[in-house]
Amino acid sequence: MFYLALKRFVGIFFNVLNVGLGGNLPPFACVCVIVEEDGKFLVVERPEGETAFPGGFMRWREQPEQTARRECLEETGLEVEVHEIVSYATISSPAFNRLSTVNLIFRGCHVGGELHPSIEGRPAWLTREELEPRLDGFYLHIYQDYKRHRT
Repeated sequence: MFYLALKRFVGIFFNVLNVGLGGNLPPFACVCVIVEEDGKFLVVERPEGETAFPGGFMRWREQPEQTARRECLEETGLEVEVHEIVSYATISSPAFNRLSTVNLIFRGCHVGGELHPSIEGRPAWLTREELEPRLDGFYLHIYQDYKRHRT
């Protein structure tokens, strides 16, 4: 609960700042990594019920590939090797408590670590049949891009 409240507060703060700057604050950069292994996909099951691929905001002076590795480790406990960009996606803030983002979607492979839950949710490996009905919106869109990229 605290984490979700903090995310909303940060969104409101930056959107107030953006209004003060006349709408000139650029969108934030995010990454997402899709890890497929033995026919299963690595996801994070969020407390609010969303099924998501690991990812998040880039930090200052961090390269996108570093962000993908760090976010995957923080959210799942697994170390990944980051490969090519599969796609990109943009999100225009749908509400005043959300941020506009530019998202780079990477393909990755698991190279170490052990699954463990985090403040953002519980990691899991899901088969394609388990995954597809649980994805919606943003994550469904990037999963479809991933499937096109893999063929």
